[in-house]
Amino acid sequence: MLTKRISKHYGLVFVIWMLTSMSPSFAANQKPIAKAGDDQVVEPNTTVFLNGAESADKDGTIKTFKWTQTKGSQVYLLNADTASASFKSPLLSSKPLNNQLSFKLTVTDNSKKTASDTVDIKLVQCSAQQVLVNGVCKDNVALTCLPPKIVQKGLCVDQTVKTCQLPLELIAGECRLPSQKCTAPEVSRNGVCTVLKIPTQLNDTGITSCSDTIHNGIPCPVANVLGQDAEFGRDLLENDHKDGHAGFKFTKLDAQGQPLLASASSWSCVKDNVTGLIWENKSDKSDIHNKDLLFTNYTASFNPKQQYQLETDASGLVNKVNQEKLCGFNHWRLPSDSELHGIVDYSILYPGPSIDVNYFTARNLPYWTATAHASKKEYGWVVYFDDGRIWDDNRSQSFPVRLVHSSN
Repeated sequence: MLTKRISKHYGLVFVIWMLTSMSPSFAANQKPIAKAGDDQVVEPNTTVFLNGAESADKDGTIKTFKWTQTKGSQVYLLNADTASASFKSPLLSSKPLNNQLSFKLTVTDNSKKTASDTVDIKLVQCSAQQVLVNGVCKDNVALTCLPPKIVQKGLCVDQTVKTCQLPLELIAGECRLPSQKCTAPEVSRNGVCTVLKIPTQLNDTGITSCSDTIHNGIPCPVANVLGQDAEFGRDLLENDHKDGHAGFKFTKLDAQGQPLLASASSWSCVKDNVTGLIWENKSDKSDIHNKDLLFTNYTASFNPKQQYQLETDASGLVNKVNQEKLCGFNHWRLPSDSELHGIVDYSILYPGPSIDVNYFTARNLPYWTATAHASKKEYGWVVYFDDGRIWDDNRSQSFPVRLVHSSN
């Protein structure tokens, strides 16, 4: 009987040993591996990143990260309970030990096993003629890099923001053709066809007087307040008023696009002889060019009320004016914010309208542009002609529209 019991006992031990050796579920849980990243040498008052992303757990998952400071001048750690923490480096201390900062990273896995690692951050102060390169202060010698690399902190590095040549756009990190098809010179931005090109020639501001910080509208120059707007550019060099206020240079055009005298009392378009752009003129007539007409500004990608290309929308006005071939052209469009901003005359004070009224019939209201908002497709940019500011607004708002034609 005793022999049978011993035999059963050893048989049970053997089975347990076999199960333990063959099945991973019986193996003891291993500790995670904490990696706090490489030691760094940094300058005072700079943002420092602590990277524990290479920490791992071979037989489980890391559940928590915890950064703590163990040495040096005290700093405030941001995101101390994540893999990547950061802090603003302190000013250099007269006590050398305070300039040697140390941080401990503790990671805990799903079985509550922990592991730790440390990283050292050394503070150094380079002179004004030096830059910190790989932890060493070096003379700031001019450095040139071959594209696509750029100079950063004395080194040639890849650009952090990738750029693409038109008509390609940066999509998911790659230069690709946009899904929205646009007619040149427009390109797709946030699903909206918009003009990005700024004219090669720019208008001046229209400001021809100076200020002494107390009084405005006084003659230039002003002692001790030099370098004011009115002392430079076309406003100063071509201030003759014969074809537009100050440095502006306009020509009135009839309905066929033929030039008219500056004294003409009726005209259909205005050519900007500085930028080369041709502008639709508004009037008091009861037609599509009436100055009091207001429009929404929906797009093909944002059309929640099915207003896009209706007569009450800016897109509908574009269609009608192109069908009309105003001034002999059929490529009329909404202007970009920079184009419309270019005909603002800042010498005309609020409430405006801040534009040369000898050439443009206008209201002191915001006018729609084709420039899309970078992050909100339901918003677009407008130029206010009461004081010349640029602002964003919801596309459902009704504002005046002034169309533009460009030959490029």
